[in-house]
Amino acid sequence: MFRIISFTFLILATQAISFSQNSLISADELFQNLQEWKVLDLRSSEEFNQGHIFSSQNISRAQYEDSTYAYGGMMATKTQLEDLLTSLNIGIDDQIVVYDSKGGCEGARFWWIMDHYYRHVQKKPQTVFILDGGYDAWGDRNSLISPWLIDNSNKIPFKFNVEDSATEITPDLLVTKDQVEFMFFRDKHILQQPDNKVLIDVRTLDEYTGKVMKDGAFRAGRIPGAIHFEWTNCINYGGDKKLKSKEELQNLFTEKGISPDKDIICYCHSGVRSAHTTYILTQILEYPNVSNYDGSWIEWSYYKELPIDSGEVVVETKDTNLVASTQAGYWEAFKNSFGSFADYTWREISLQVDPWYINYFWWLIILSLVVWMLEIAFPWRKNQPIVRKDFWLDAFFMFFNFYIFKIIIFMAFSNVSEMAFKDLFGGDLSKFALIDLQSMPGWAQLLIFFVVTDFIQWITHVLLHRFNFLWQFHKVHHSVEQMGFAAHLRYHWMENVFYTPMKYIAVMLIGGFTPEQAFIVFYFAIAIGHLNHSNINLNYGPLKYILNSPQMHIWHHAYELPKEHSKGANFGITLSVWDYIFRTNYVPSDGRDIKLGFDGMEKFPKKFLGMTIYGFKKEK
Repeated sequence: MFRIISFTFLILATQAISFSQNSLISADELFQNLQEWKVLDLRSSEEFNQGHIFSSQNISRAQYEDSTYAYGGMMATKTQLEDLLTSLNIGIDDQIVVYDSKGGCEGARFWWIMDHYYRHVQKKPQTVFILDGGYDAWGDRNSLISPWLIDNSNKIPFKFNVEDSATEITPDLLVTKDQVEFMFFRDKHILQQPDNKVLIDVRTLDEYTGKVMKDGAFRAGRIPGAIHFEWTNCINYGGDKKLKSKEELQNLFTEKGISPDKDIICYCHSGVRSAHTTYILTQILEYPNVSNYDGSWIEWSYYKELPIDSGEVVVETKDTNLVASTQAGYWEAFKNSFGSFADYTWREISLQVDPWYINYFWWLIILSLVVWMLEIAFPWRKNQPIVRKDFWLDAFFMFFNFYIFKIIIFMAFSNVSEMAFKDLFGGDLSKFALIDLQSMPGWAQLLIFFVVTDFIQWITHVLLHRFNFLWQFHKVHHSVEQMGFAAHLRYHWMENVFYTPMKYIAVMLIGGFTPEQAFIVFYFAIAIGHLNHSNINLNYGPLKYILNSPQMHIWHHAYELPKEHSKGANFGITLSVWDYIFRTNYVPSDGRDIKLGFDGMEKFPKKFLGMTIYGFKKEK
């Protein structure tokens, strides 16, 4: 009885509803005329098998992508699309409804591809509609349907008929890499910002700033000059995933300076989320000049000669078209760095980063605990306490240098350094690359990135010992009297300031890197560094000529060194090979019980604050 009443109420409620004119359809509209539609489910096969709209057929995005490119995500060819629709028994004049579970972005991508071919081949309006709210909006309507027989045995060939119409439908909603480059750039490096054109990046803020790089991309960051407008702003993302009202949508875009009088280009990772924004602007808000960049960030990042940008930006007022500018001044860049890293650190602590496994905070803790347990299980100096002298001081240094200091000043310094390098060298550091890293296999990219950055750090480490001004800060690291893993990260925060410009030189030499590569190299270096300072007896056998070890590194901290090494020895961070090449190696014995420190240790501060200000004092 309840189903009969519900069905009667639903019919009455939908009598006054007319079919949407903007390619958006409600669940009620679809239910009322389900037999007249071909319905496509764009969710995963697992979701489809758990439940789907009656009569719908399941397809995946891969079935309407062109896989012949060196990078992924490009729209299917005309023939590929015709073959797919033929296999689904869909004819050229059939009305199609698509739905997903992601707020409509998958449906919008399919709609956008069909729109392109209908405009330029079939030359008439397409007939694809998107179900507002996706599968969740359908609810329990399957229970109100009297099933009918679906016969797909006689396939209807789907063919775009070029001669079907003589009139071209314009404008096209597709834009290519070459078109984007022509509109916004003139010589690969100089950004053009025409007043009537807007480039919108609809990805997450972390993708936009380069903190996160999704699978498939070749570099992290954004297209220079793009403003950020996340696609999820257009839907009730945390709720029913339906579109917001037309008035709300109009206000959102107006606040960003995205108005109907402009030529608008949308892009994302692979043209899927940006297809949704293109759909909103053209079908709901009826903006006349909007295009979706098909290749989007995957394609743009593939071509290393194309300029990219990254980091936080300063957004100007709408009177200046809300252009995201990296030239807003060093002071603004400095000020805007604090909150972003604090927020990112909190998301790491609360396990909200994506992907979840690239989490510097928890990996540092896990790695430290593992090495500490190894120290306890296999101590080299058996009389050394488990909680050795200054253990907690070193632990504080570890978290201060990695998180507190970065929140307070270092991320601001890094962003200013990045801006300075770009201003100094023309905005795109990749033109100074000595090698084409992106053309190499992934393992080769990772190896080169690791070797080059380790060598740059070796050079910097040598300088910390050779120049007295730098040595006054580096003394903090050499003030350790009992060696243990946490001593690895006892160092003055000024060392980060010295290392950063050198690391940018490394980036210039190799033409960039990916966040994944940085993460792997970083934690490999942390692991080796922890072991090198640990109370564990390791020398790696023949590999000692390649990798640094506790037996080698303890001599770097020796209180007494021969005259030829009076400025230090064994400067290797992760690799020992540099010391053997440049003859700065010195390992006369295993060094288990040698005295650590430097001349004048007895006068060196013992507390954190004293160590922090020591390097700034004038030498007596």
